[in-house]
Amino acid sequence: MNNFNSQHTLNLLELFYNDLPPMVPVEVEDRMGQVLKSARKNEADLQELEQIAIFFGRYLWPFWRSFYDLIGEHHKNLGEGFFVDKLENNLKSKYRDYKHSGKTFSDIKKGRGIEDFSYEERRLLNEFLVEVGGDIKKFTKQSIYSTSDKKYRKNIEKYRKILKEVDKTLEKLRKMAEENEKDCPSLSEEIISKVQYFENSLCRFAPELDYREVFGAEEHFCNRKKEKQIFNR
Repeated sequence: MNNFNSQHTLNLLELFYNDLPPMVPVEVEDRMGQVLKSARKNEADLQELEQIAIFFGRYLWPFWRSFYDLIGEHHKNLGEGFFVDKLENNLKSKYRDYKHSGKTFSDIKKGRGIEDFSYEERRLLNEFLVEVGGDIKKFTKQSIYSTSDKKYRKNIEKYRKILKEVDKTLEKLRKMAEENEKDCPSLSEEIISKVQYFENSLCRFAPELDYREVFGAEEHFCNRKKEKQIFNR
C-alpha cells in the first residue's frame, strides 16, 4: 500500500473504528475490525477502501448523528460548568469579569473579546476548551448507558428513516447522471461528483451530511440542465 491516498484513507477508517459511537452491535464492530485488518494485510487499493468506507459509513451514520445530537445538548447545558471547573482562581476571576462585560461562553469558544487575557492565559483557555470537548464526549457516552439510552435509540431510528430517503434520492441522482451522460456530459459529471460528496459525508470523509441539501439536489440539477440548455442554444 504505497499510494498515499490509500494509506491515508485506511488510517482514517482505523481511527473511526477505534472511536465508534455507543451501542454499535458487537457483530458489526467485529466485522469492521476484520475487514480493516484484511485491508491492511492485503494492501487494499483506494477503490476497495472507499467501498469499505461507504458500506460501514452508511450503517454507522444514524449512530453518529444521534450521538453528536446528544453531545451538542450536553455541551450546551454543561459545557461552561465543565470549563469553569478547570480554571485556576486568578483565571476564573478574569473569566468572571469577561462575563460581566457582556461576553458569553460561546464568545470565548470563538475567541471573541479575549484581548484582556495574556498569551499564556489564552493558551490555557484554548487547552481547557479542547479538554471540555473530550470530557463532554465521555459524559455523553456514560449517559447513554444510564439515563439517555431511550432518547439515543429513538434518534437512531429517526436517522435510519432519513437515510432511507437519502438513499432513494441518491439513486435518482445516479439515474439522472446516467440519462445525461451522452447529451450533457458536464452535467452528468456534476451530479456524480455531488453524489460522491454526499457518500463521503456519510463516511465522515467530508463535512457533516446536510440531508436537506440532498433532498433538494434533484430539483437543483433539473434547473442546472435548463440553464445549460439555454446557454448552449
